[in-house]
Amino acid sequence: HEAAKRWAAAVTKWGKLGYWEFLVCWNPQRLGDELKRVAAEHKERMQPLIKRIREGAKAEADRRRAIGWTKQDFVKALGELLDVRPPTD
Repeated sequence: HEAAKRWAAAVTKWGKLGYWEFLVCWNPQRLGDELKRVAAEHKERMQPLIKRIREGAKAEADRRRAIGWTKQDFVKALGELLDVRPPTD
């Protein structure tokens, strides 16, 4: 169990395969419920981080609006960030 816990923590820290958590399920018929419980707990733990990210993004958007950014500027910047081309008018 300890090796599996370390593996899950290491893979999660690596970050390229998403979030992993060690879970022992002795009753396969309860696996779905257990996975839902773990997912709900993870979502709850992430709420403070999600809130900080949203607040930071809003503050940055407000700052850029204050210096004159338009909707088109935001679309272009997001497209560059995501490495996609925005539609041309």
